[in-house]
Amino acid sequence: MNESKGQFRWGLFHSLIAIAFVDGVNIALIYPMMPHVIMLAAQNLPALSNVNAYTIIIAGFSFLNLIGLWFFLWALRYFALKKLLALAVWIGVVGYAICLMGFYRDSYLLIVVSRVVLGLSTGGMVLTQVYLFFRRVETTEKALQLSLINTFSNVGVVAAPAVTLVAFHLFPQTSLRYAFPFLLPLMVLLAVALTLPVTRFPVREASEFRLFDRHIQAGLNWRNHSLRKVVVYSVIMLCLGAMIQTGPFTLEKYLGLGTLQITYIYGALALGTFVGFKVYAFLLRRMPLEKIIKSVLIVLSIHFFYCIFIPVKIAIAIAMVLIPTAFLALNASLITEIMETSSDKQRLFWICIIDIVGVVSMVLSSLFAVYLVDLSYHRLAALLLIFMLMALVAYAATGQRQSNQ
Repeated sequence: MNESKGQFRWGLFHSLIAIAFVDGVNIALIYPMMPHVIMLAAQNLPALSNVNAYTIIIAGFSFLNLIGLWFFLWALRYFALKKLLALAVWIGVVGYAICLMGFYRDSYLLIVVSRVVLGLSTGGMVLTQVYLFFRRVETTEKALQLSLINTFSNVGVVAAPAVTLVAFHLFPQTSLRYAFPFLLPLMVLLAVALTLPVTRFPVREASEFRLFDRHIQAGLNWRNHSLRKVVVYSVIMLCLGAMIQTGPFTLEKYLGLGTLQITYIYGALALGTFVGFKVYAFLLRRMPLEKIIKSVLIVLSIHFFYCIFIPVKIAIAIAMVLIPTAFLALNASLITEIMETSSDKQRLFWICIIDIVGVVSMVLSSLFAVYLVDLSYHRLAALLLIFMLMALVAYAATGQRQSNQ
């Protein structure tokens, strides 16, 4: 029994590593595309300028990473002191990437570097959260706390651009160089406020800490086949990311496509990789690597043609609704895997409610699509309802599968 439980946790740990890398790099691909759309819509939003549009994205990135740094500081109470070096490096690369993206926007190479660094740092943040909760939180509370931190992260991503947008609406001539020192303390305070509620949970015994530490060290052994799959697929993912980053110039030069069309195409491709790698993380221990790669290539192809043949207004609206809904369905699957028993129906109900609250906070940002693509509220609400129903069906299916087991 203990051996099977150890194998389950070991496989889950590698799945969460994959999710961390996937989330980080795909966030770095999806979110930076928004400034192009915002700048094209700037004539309808006089409060925004090119600098301010980028600032909104940068503020969201910095806020997300500040939350991760806060958790990393909290985790240092239980980690070895040598992890302070990792913290220093993390702060350095994140700060450097933010500066690159904010002050040197005319250099495409520097922007690509900053996006990759921000993506990896965000992936490290997710991995730190997962590792921390495995050590910190009791088994019976694990799924609930992972749902809570997911909600806090979603609120942070939505709140930071909103606060920055209001600030630059009041002071339209302000640049990032002068505004960032004032925004930084505010983002730190918000990050602390959002994470304080999850610091009051029971701590395991020291013997259990040491046992799980040995378990993680064994799982990180390069001889392990699952770890090799994660590393190989992460490299493939980074290569795809590099292709997506450099492709717009090729399309613009040789095919004559405009910035808006390129943004839609690569937004759909990024969404395809996002969903594909999420599914990969869930199927990590159930499918050979070759089949997974073929599946992701199929997803990429579907989304590429989907973006070409479906009107761009509908395509971008579906994408902005599907991204947070994918969080709900796939995170529900992950929670079901984490739960060691599904007998407590009330607990599963509240976990579902918490996830819905977190996703709704993200979906609020999709209302901004109404201004970008001139889509009516009725159609947007219909799309949202369809995808929410799909997510609930997926949640029910994963719960039923766990009950059958």
